Amino acid sequence: MTSARFDLTVIGAGIVGLATAHELLQRRPGLRIAIVDKEDAIAFHQSGRNSGVVHAGLYYTPGSLRSRLCREGRDLLIRFAEENEIPYRLTGKLVVAVNDAELPKLHALHERGTANGLQGLRLRRRGGGARDRAVRRRAPRRCTSGERDHRTTARSAAPSPIGSRQPEAHCASATPCSGSTPRPPE
Repeated sequence: MTSARFDLTVIGAGIVGLATAHELLQRRPGLRIAIVDKEDAIAFHQSGRNSGVVHAGLYYTPGSLRSRLCREGRDLLIRFAEENEIPYRLTGKLVVAVNDAELPKLHALHERGTANGLQGLRLRRRGGGARDRAVRRRAPRRCTSGERDHRTTARSAAPSPIGSRQPEAHCASATPCSGSTPRPPE
């Protein structure tokens, strides 16, 4: 690392550290940020091994802070993916009641999802389609959720020279952060 001076240091080049640096640069574009990580690649640990699910907020209590932040975060993540040409898929979610005793819970989830403002929710009875034959279910319900690659998202959130954002941020580790070619999981 050079002897440059920085306004602040972010410790950790995972999704939380990089998103923090990204947001700080959005709010204060002239800020000089050093991003420090013990690894030589971004999103090396948990961020790079995450399932990639974009949660819809189906299970959270309507009106709760968790519910609101989940919906807002989902919308921000999708917008960020589109702006940075990060591939993602809105795959939906299929929730299944495997017996009649689970039907009240399924209906309660439908009500909760509706109260949380989720779009595309629907309840239906077994209809004989291929999906029904495959899972042998009762009253499935779908909602909008999705998936995306966490490492790609982290690289896009990383300020330059790690990624392609602001040139004022730098990463320091035992060896320089590659950003574009993280090591594969062990």
